[in-house]
Amino acid sequence: MMKKTIKISAALLLMVLTGTATLSAKEISNSTSSFESVNPVNDKEKKNSKEAEENRAGAPYFRYAGNQVSMNLLNLDRNPVHVQILDKRNRVLFTEVIKGENTIGKQFDFSDVSDGIYTIIIKDCENQFIKKVEKY
Repeated sequence: MMKKTIKISAALLLMVLTGTATLSAKEISNSTSSFESVNPVNDKEKKNSKEAEENRAGAPYFRYAGNQVSMNLLNLDRNPVHVQILDKRNRVLFTEVIKGENTIGKQFDFSDVSDGIYTIIIKDCENQFIKKVEKY
């Protein structure tokens, strides 16, 4: 499985201040309400929106190490998977559609973004998973 590192840089985003201290990302409570105000979804998607639970079959698995957040997802049906990262103001910092892969591994680098709460959204044709992380 090939992992790609996605660098979320302040220069690229043009909206996030760069911190100078070495800070860590940690998991915080999950919520689906923040996404509904960002991008309205149809009734089927709202019904199937779920918090990312690491012990639930089919859910993405997240790991945290310093400023790095890794995500793995088993996608046996190889349907397109949409990945988004939003800041606390629900601005899209990163988006990607992954097609045709049965295992998906992504690594996100939060070292160049300011402190705050970020939302990672993983959406396939049936479910939507939301994970919130806090950089401090």
